[in-house]
Amino acid sequence: QIRTSAMHQIAENGMASHWAYTDGKKRDVSNKPAGELYNTPWLSSIKEWQDEALCSRDFVDCVRRELLGKRVFVFLRNGKILNLAKGATVIDAAFQIHTEVGLTMHGVEINGKPVPFSYELNNGDVVSVLTGKGKPATDWMRFAKIRSTRSKLRSYFRRKQKESLRDAGAILLMDFLSMYNELIQES
Repeated sequence: QIRTSAMHQIAENGMASHWAYTDGKKRDVSNKPAGELYNTPWLSSIKEWQDEALCSRDFVDCVRRELLGKRVFVFLRNGKILNLAKGATVIDAAFQIHTEVGLTMHGVEINGKPVPFSYELNNGDVVSVLTGKGKPATDWMRFAKIRSTRSKLRSYFRRKQKESLRDAGAILLMDFLSMYNELIQES
């Protein structure tokens, strides 16, 4: 293999060299040939499918079904790609972008058309989250499929419950003090 001195510098000192060094510490590199060091199971399976496939269409279908079947890749308006679990909804996408985006969203558009919060995302969808003065509703918990989204929603609802209990306690205290103000002052 031929490479320039700049290519050699990057290979020896760049980010990939750091990854190879730290990854080599985790793996037992002493008894493996150099070709097997960085073999990953998914890459090996792609190589096998490529050898077995009769045509390129069968190969692409096999990769889509076996590797991408468990994930959904959607685009944001700015071109960023979100990698979500299959079955993810627009609520999951909003919280994946940022927690504040999820907490303040009031609507979502998929491919330029408004959709309900229960909409299940498909590969290639273009997601546009509309934010503003929206607040999460408790029924969002039914639509959230990703564990981190449900956790963020639970945290939000717990915080709101604590705030409402504190406010109710303050109201009760003020009512008590106003009712028994004379007795308190006499003591």
